Amino acid sequence: MIYRILKLHFTGNVHFGEGMLESTASTFCADTLFSALCHDAPDEIPQLVCAVREGRLAFSDAFPYDENGLYLPKPCQLICSEAEEEGSSVQIKQFKALGAVPTDLFPAYLAGGMTDAQCADAVHALAHLGRSSLQSHVAIPREAGEDRDDPSPYRVGVFHYREGCGAWIVAAGADSAVLDDLTRRIRSVGLSGIGGRRSSGCGRFTLETEAPSASLAQALERSEAASEKMALSVCLPKLDEMAAALADASYLLMRRSGSVASDTDPAVKKRDLFVFQAGSCFRNGFAGDVYVVSSDGSHPVFRYAAALFLALRWPMRYYTWTV
Repeated sequence: MIYRILKLHFTGNVHFGEGMLESTASTFCADTLFSALCHDAPDEIPQLVCAVREGRLAFSDAFPYDENGLYLPKPCQLICSEAEEEGSSVQIKQFKALGAVPTDLFPAYLAGGMTDAQCADAVHALAHLGRSSLQSHVAIPREAGEDRDDPSPYRVGVFHYREGCGAWIVAAGADSAVLDDLTRRIRSVGLSGIGGRRSSGCGRFTLETEAPSASLAQALERSEAASEKMALSVCLPKLDEMAAALADASYLLMRRSGSVASDTDPAVKKRDLFVFQAGSCFRNGFAGDVYVVSSDGSHPVFRYAAALFLALRWPMRYYTWTV
């Protein structure tokens, strides 16, 4: 596989659902991107599903970046640093509050060598990626004769990245043609937007591509043979992969749900799917799948839950990243 970094520069507000209309996340999961790709080009869904199921294409969740670099999800495992062991309760809480780790500090974090000052800087940077706000809207009856009350006000939570900040994903392809095709599709999604409230202009972005650093590429390439690896995307093993995947695993689960964004089936709800969160750690890798989550409707609806891993360690030593 070859790898490519895709950086999304959002041109306005974003709304990534967290279960309530008034709240929003600043980043999104891989299945959200997959759904956006399907909605943007429905005629290309069979080719997209086939590429993922055959192992020719995979991509990660979206993670934040700022002017200082990229951030990776914090591994779901117990790592106690010297700063935590010797620090005050405030310092300990600070490490627990760290939601993502700068890529240049990732090896130090794994080895327990990240200092409290470095942690404080990362927590501060992540808290200042942008600003959240509430927008007021009014729901107006579509027809004069519709049996409804007066127009109802409601509020929507949005997030706005500050200059120099945004979200990035890592894409893996069997060859450059596969990655070029994915890049083309994602650029097209950027014109209409990703996430919720797209009709209000939310979620639009421009795309920048770059090669991963040599150290990041090495960690991605060695993930299959690694003795311990971290998921970079929401993922779910197939039934015949489940037992091996759970052996000595350290993970968090999340429920993925929602409604179908379709012109033909506008009110159909997707079946819930419980998946491993990005940052979950495993001894044994697995492929995952693209699952059908439609219960009714005129066409199948797919949920992306294929796995993309990053090597945490291989036998006898940690990998070394070049800063």
